[in-house]
Amino acid sequence: MRKNVFFYSLAFAIALIVGCAAVGKSGFVLTGDITDAANMEASLDRLGGNNQSIPVGKTTLDNKGHFKIKAEEVLKAGVYKLTIGSKIAPIIVDGKENDINIKGTLQSFDDLSFEITGAKGTSEFQDAVKKALAKSLDEESAKKLVESATNPYAAMQIAMLALRNPKDIEVHKSILERLKKLDPQSDYISGYQSMINQMANPTSQQTGPIALGQQAPEIKLPNPEGKEIALSSLKGKVVLLDFWASWCGPCRRENPHVVEIYNKYKDKGFTVYSVSLDGVDDRFRANMSPEQLSAQIEASKTKWTQAIQQDKLSWPNHVSDLKKWSSSAAQLYGVNSIPRTFLIGRDGKIIAVNPRTTLEEELKKVL
Repeated sequence: MRKNVFFYSLAFAIALIVGCAAVGKSGFVLTGDITDAANMEASLDRLGGNNQSIPVGKTTLDNKGHFKIKAEEVLKAGVYKLTIGSKIAPIIVDGKENDINIKGTLQSFDDLSFEITGAKGTSEFQDAVKKALAKSLDEESAKKLVESATNPYAAMQIAMLALRNPKDIEVHKSILERLKKLDPQSDYISGYQSMINQMANPTSQQTGPIALGQQAPEIKLPNPEGKEIALSSLKGKVVLLDFWASWCGPCRRENPHVVEIYNKYKDKGFTVYSVSLDGVDDRFRANMSPEQLSAQIEASKTKWTQAIQQDKLSWPNHVSDLKKWSSSAAQLYGVNSIPRTFLIGRDGKIIAVNPRTTLEEELKKVL
């Protein structure tokens, strides 16, 4: 796992959703010192339904990299993101925090090596990431971190990071019960339950309109340069159809593995067709002026292309209509959470759905 760890956007098998908890009365303040970010803009957003960012506040760092973002109410329990430039740091809270401080550099946002006080859930997730980067986050250590985590949102992220096999279902179930107890109205609950159900039956045909053995529906979308690339143009190769996005933390964390597999098998007839769900979906487009929409789409496109470069996704097949969840390809394949992958055989037929931990095994069967 390389050092480019982003916030857990809760999109492994569910859409990003917001947790709700009792609101406090004493307000909230986030302060920080990011030494190499002088005069840059900082924003704090709550990760809301369908991966939309709900603004909490923003400010401009001073010439020494210091900033302060204040809110009149305590943050609701859930996952937040602090964005400075193109860098994102996770802020995981349980709804009781009043004062959080973060210190570090922009680089420290990539591997979560920044110092943070006042947000224990973030620190708990940082411990897991540190072990993952050191390649010491095995099943046993992950379970210990999950058990010791005081914040179920952090426990959920840790489990998503390292415990993703059907045998780990009981761990996820216990986290779900803790989440229900902390935050009974959390919208994470239904999505997390769906993910657990999917883990329990990984070969289930309940994958929207897509079933094993059927011909892969055609996708034809533009790449970053505007040239359309058809999925069917790759017929004759074994193709991993990968739905992802630059803002999807789990997707970004899986990218190193996909890169490794691609480099290992590309000379044997394997390639990747990546569909990005960056952009703006229809319901948000309806409330934007043409100028706002154009600016937002351009910003999303920049983040998409930057992620391709940062994660070293060297295959040429990168496409997107920049419509986020309204993507025609996502709707065609019944994708409502990411990462979501489909392995397509040389004959153009679906041979595996969501082969994450088993991708290499599936490839060896057909290459």
